[in-house]
Amino acid sequence: MDPARLTDSAWSEPLGDALEAAELSVETYYAISPREWASRFRYDLASCHDHPELHFRESAMAQIVRAERSGAARTRYRIVLREPTIFRLAESHDLATVLTTALTHELVHLVRFGQGLAPFEAGEHERSEEEQLVIRISEQAILTRSKGVRAQRFRHFFAEHPFTGVAES
Repeated sequence: MDPARLTDSAWSEPLGDALEAAELSVETYYAISPREWASRFRYDLASCHDHPELHFRESAMAQIVRAERSGAARTRYRIVLREPTIFRLAESHDLATVLTTALTHELVHLVRFGQGLAPFEAGEHERSEEEQLVIRISEQAILTRSKGVRAQRFRHFFAEHPFTGVAES
C-alpha cells in the first residue's frame, strides 16, 4: 500500500484549510498583503515520500527547501510535509492543529528568508537560534488569530511540545 500523502486530492480540503489559516496567521504577523504573497513569496507543497533524499530532524513535521533559485526576490521554495510525523501527532491532536502549526512554522521561515531577515544557509549555532525564534513567532502568529476552543487546542499542543513544536519520537 502506498504511504498517505497529504498532497493527494483526498486531503485537499483539510490541507487547504490549514494552509489558509497558516497564511492568514503569517500575513497578519508580518503585515503582508495578499498581492505580496503572490509576487514575493513563491512556494509549493510536496510529500516527504516524493523526496526520499531529504533528511529531517527526528521531530520535524515539515522542512523547507529551495525548489528554484533565480535571484533573491524570485526564489521558489518547497514545503515538504513529513506525513508519518504529522499523522502520528494527529492521533493525540486534531489534524487541523498539527497541519496549521507545521505550515505556519515553515511559512515564517519562508518570509524570513524572502525578507532577508535570515539566511537560508547557516551554521549549526545560527540555525538553532533561528529555529527557536521561528517557533516563538509561529506560536504568536497562530494565537493572535485563534479564538476560543481553537486557541485552547493550539495552547495545549504548544504546551505538550515546548521548544521544538513537536514531540520527540
